[in-house]
Amino acid sequence: MTREINSVAVICGGTMGAGIAGKCADAGCKVLLLEINEEAAAKAMERITGGRSPAIENPESAKLIETGTFDDLDRIAGYDWICEAVIEDLATKRDLFVKLDAARSPGSVISTNTSGIPLRSIVEGMPESLRRDVVVTHFFNPVKVMKLLEVVPGEDTTPDVVAAMAAFGADKLGKGVVHAKDTVNFIGNRIGCFWMLSGLHKARKARQEGGLSM
Repeated sequence: MTREINSVAVICGGTMGAGIAGKCADAGCKVLLLEINEEAAAKAMERITGGRSPAIENPESAKLIETGTFDDLDRIAGYDWICEAVIEDLATKRDLFVKLDAARSPGSVISTNTSGIPLRSIVEGMPESLRRDVVVTHFFNPVKVMKLLEVVPGEDTTPDVVAAMAAFGADKLGKGVVHAKDTVNFIGNRIGCFWMLSGLHKARKARQEGGLSM
């Protein structure tokens, strides 16, 4: 089965969710952005359109974004890609995935935007029909600027889902897509943590040798 992504439902409009929604709207996609309540949805749109660094490049792109609340989860039916971008908490993500699976259209791609929680932990014990359609989409902040997008399949993710997500990221969003394995922190953050710790180690060593004042 060939899958194509033209419409996107983003669940939670925090820094990352707003960035993803804005980037997809700039790419010409129909976007649905759902938040916990109307006030939070309004703040999410402010992140996308306002301030010194809005999440969209073209102000006209905001017309492609509709908002709603978590009470409107049934509205995700018909969207090609559902992107969950809630807080980095395993229990919260698992609870939401159950609800999203019940509301989505069969065959839609569903992803979690996490910077390090293994996908296997999120979908453990969930239906095979969900596990086939799910990936990690690890965007980097700010989404409209940062080139890297990590796409991480699970053990049961079908190849066409990975291909559809990678093609969308590269061709429509202009991302440099990297395929990662389902390991803690994936690739980018593992490398980043290594260099940060390496720098701290070198700084400590230099201080001990009298070459660095703290």
